[in-house]
Amino acid sequence: MKDKVTIITPCFNRLQTLQLTATSVLEQTTKNWEWIIVDDGSSDGSWELAQSYQAKDNRIKSFRREIQPKGANTCRNIGADKSSSDWLIFLDSDDLLDRDCLRQRLNYVQDKARDQVHFFPTVIFNTTPNHGMLWDDPDHPMPWLESVLLGVPPCQSTGPFWHISAWNKFGGWTPNLQVWQDIDLHARAHFKGAKFIPAKECIPDVFHRISDDSISRVGFHSRKKLESRILVIEECWALMQNHRTSESERKALATTTLSAIRNGANQGLFSEMSALLNNPNFLLSDKEYRLAHCILRFRRWKLDRIPQLRRQIQRQWDETLPSSGRKLGRQRWTSPTP
Repeated sequence: MKDKVTIITPCFNRLQTLQLTATSVLEQTTKNWEWIIVDDGSSDGSWELAQSYQAKDNRIKSFRREIQPKGANTCRNIGADKSSSDWLIFLDSDDLLDRDCLRQRLNYVQDKARDQVHFFPTVIFNTTPNHGMLWDDPDHPMPWLESVLLGVPPCQSTGPFWHISAWNKFGGWTPNLQVWQDIDLHARAHFKGAKFIPAKECIPDVFHRISDDSISRVGFHSRKKLESRILVIEECWALMQNHRTSESERKALATTTLSAIRNGANQGLFSEMSALLNNPNFLLSDKEYRLAHCILRFRRWKLDRIPQLRRQIQRQWDETLPSSGRKLGRQRWTSPTP
């Protein structure tokens, strides 16, 4: 295995967790890697810690974001631009790698085409990485694009293993998004021709921390984050116009669209959501349009406070957009090694 891997980590005020992330990188059983940390203006000592790691190990490089806009996506793009490796992994500053992560991935892709993006199993955890939950829901499997458009993909941003040629062809994080960054990237790359393929019979090799103060979780239903989700939804509908997609994929995006409209209605954004429904790229069925307008009308006049009418809306939703049953993080996982 001569291939080299770049691990790219955006960081903003993560002093405590960055130390644990660093340990998981430094303990890799494969040594041919570089770690690029891009600081987003930390004030808690994270930047100084990153510099101290760089001073001790020449495989570690630290940079400060010097371009706009602020945010993890800009930092990730900077890291990718500065990479000198064959392969890329995007690792957040509060997540961890299994010590055999790089070895497993490099071994797995040795005989695979470089334009394929293989994704590896992920474990989510709160306090103890080795006793977490599998991110994926193997009881309710779903094709890649359909699961991405529904917001229940089989992995998060560290799962895919990008060859640099595939990244240069299909990749690039959208800088101004506050949420759904990986959904945007993975859907867009799919429409560009990337083939996302599960790494079969591989053990989970990344541990994704679920914390209440996560930037993506705090204020998820706020107006600013709703605007980011709508940007992704509009882009996906536009891309879908020019690509052959299945009815299940169209319906997945319709479900996500109506969920955003319901979120907007709950915030009182009735005119904005009505205007959104007039987007000519939206391939919603007549039944889906009627449901969307019913949601807006009931919320505007507070009719959904009446239990009977609220149940009516829910029945209409279930008939129009039945649930796939897919739930992430349902199955417990225990590391085979202590």
